[in-house]
Amino acid sequence: MQNDMDKFAAALHVLRRTYIQDLWQREDILLDTLAKLDADELSQEHVEVLEAAAHKLVGTGRTYQFPNISEAAIVVEDMVRDGKDFEKSALHPALLNLLNSCAQAREQFEAEDEKFGEASTTVDEAEPAEQPEVDIELPSVLIIDDDQQMRQLLKQFISEYANCALAENSDQAEQLMADQAFDLVLLDNKMPGEKSGLDLLKDIKTSPELKHIDVVMITASGEPQAVLESLTSGAADYVIKPFDPEEVATKLKTRLTHLQQTIMLVDDDPAVQNLLRAKFRTLGIKCIGFDDGMVAFDELSAVKPDLVILDRILPGLEGMAVLHKMQENPEFNDIPVVMLSAKRDNKDIMMGLQFGAADYVVKPFNLDELVLRCQRLLERAAISTNQVQAARV
Repeated sequence: MQNDMDKFAAALHVLRRTYIQDLWQREDILLDTLAKLDADELSQEHVEVLEAAAHKLVGTGRTYQFPNISEAAIVVEDMVRDGKDFEKSALHPALLNLLNSCAQAREQFEAEDEKFGEASTTVDEAEPAEQPEVDIELPSVLIIDDDQQMRQLLKQFISEYANCALAENSDQAEQLMADQAFDLVLLDNKMPGEKSGLDLLKDIKTSPELKHIDVVMITASGEPQAVLESLTSGAADYVIKPFDPEEVATKLKTRLTHLQQTIMLVDDDPAVQNLLRAKFRTLGIKCIGFDDGMVAFDELSAVKPDLVILDRILPGLEGMAVLHKMQENPEFNDIPVVMLSAKRDNKDIMMGLQFGAADYVVKPFNLDELVLRCQRLLERAAISTNQVQAARV
């Protein structure tokens, strides 16, 4: 775990170096705006360019661990957003403050860079055109953001866990999705072109060929209406820029792990099935439901679940009998089973555990608690699988 953290810190440091080197492009826009402002030549086109630059700085500053840039940039962005009228006399000091924040970030990084040394220079700073060959099939992720630095940062988070493709607008993204299959899309909202990220999200979720793809919105728009519209349109999660890099990296790695996992849910109550399937879906975990014990057992080989949630009282074959048959079969006896039952007597719980259940949850249950228990069992199963694969190499 410590080694992973050190690798992440080294990779982030290299990306921060690139961010600082490229910061001059944004500063040139700020300086040009100041010159136009002083000469009273500031056009609507200049304002739009400024808004786009400030928007990117809002989203990347704190994420790259320069919070002063985000704080100063949001003042500028709010002032000129959507072409609204603003006091030009107030824009001047706001631009100067943002330029000063950029200069402070450069000084801060130079001091940190001296201490950090060259340990991280082996990390690839470019966006490689080709992906390395891998023995194990990895999930495919499409990262869509018009900011190159944000694309590279997100790619760095997950490059060991996924094959990544990059797009800077919806046109590129749609072409990539037409040419290859993706398991996950990381999607900015505000991008150049005819379609916003939200428009593209709606297109994905209404397409029979694409609607299965998990979409995580990663955008600077934190307004409740934008968040709600994205989630109701089918987004699996919503991350607001700027964000904590380590926290988001962990979240994305967890989601990618879950994308490779499947839960078999065996319960004859549609309300329970709908609730659990919706909850696991938000976590990126495939959840396949059955309402008959015998049918579920017969489909185990086809489904290949990483976890089974099993009701006690079922038509076809009673839950405890399904569990017993699984334990007798070498193909299935390593699959963790969570018994889900209204039978709450200690003897019933002990019987389930003695028969081989990994956990026993009594109805009515706390949804978050059940999901957390299942996630822990899935994590253990993933670790066990990785150890077996490593031993075979």
